Amino acid sequence: MYGFIEGASTQYSNTGLYQPRSFIISHAATVFKSAPHPEDVQWSNLCLSNSTQCKTSQVLRIVSTGKAIAASPSIFDQNYLDNVTSYGYSYISDIWTGTNSYYRPTANGGKGNTLNLSVGVTSPMTATYTYTGSVQTDNTFKFTSSDGGPDVVFPAPTTSATPVPPGTTSYNIFSAQEFFTTGPAAGGTANDAVSKLVQEAIIAGLVPTTDQLSLSYLTSKQPVFYTINPNLSFQGQKTGPWYDLYSQALHSLGSIYTFGFDEPLWPQTLIGGPFEDSSTYIGITIGNVK
Repeated sequence: MYGFIEGASTQYSNTGLYQPRSFIISHAATVFKSAPHPEDVQWSNLCLSNSTQCKTSQVLRIVSTGKAIAASPSIFDQNYLDNVTSYGYSYISDIWTGTNSYYRPTANGGKGNTLNLSVGVTSPMTATYTYTGSVQTDNTFKFTSSDGGPDVVFPAPTTSATPVPPGTTSYNIFSAQEFFTTGPAAGGTANDAVSKLVQEAIIAGLVPTTDQLSLSYLTSKQPVFYTINPNLSFQGQKTGPWYDLYSQALHSLGSIYTFGFDEPLWPQTLIGGPFEDSSTYIGITIGNVK
């Protein structure tokens, strides 16, 4: 289905995919195979066929990353982002828990960078807060506001098998599950806003960074979504990818939201916006695509 969205602003956008099914599947299979070995095996597992992976023309379906992880048995590594044994590298360690992690203060053996972001909240009042965050000695990520926002604290992501699957790193990042377990209730919507923004930036491949994250930042950086992050270690840059390759494959074909199981990026980032609640901006015409 291929549509045209007319927004509340002056921005307009075509959205959806119009290519033949065989072309879409072939393109996605090629993108999955572009990952280095053995990571390519994980991504190619998203192709369900009457053979194995994306090795034949008889691919029946391409499964979303989150669905593949949540399947029983799982067909995608639930700890993909923190599996040194399989890939010789841990994305989570690189930015978080390792002694050389990107956001750990130098006094604790890290690189001393901070994660800066700006979020809008609506409760208890409408406001925009700026935050600076870093990894603490107990591996929590603490965000403090310079303009009145409540402190936001998240625990380190876990690869524990309990509970399953929400307790695993990749499931939380590549699915509609909250990546972070939110902190004290006093944080209110600031907890959710910070969590959502950081998760979106990780999925798009923008974290780690010293730039300030915001919706406008995501929009401006859309051309470099799903590319090698130069702030990762050398090992992190030559392995992976450590973002959602499924979303990259489909987004490269057109403006399409790749389902909540894979990337919770605000739809406005992909299709223009902003849009108003309870308003309709799309008309459906049944017929051939010209």
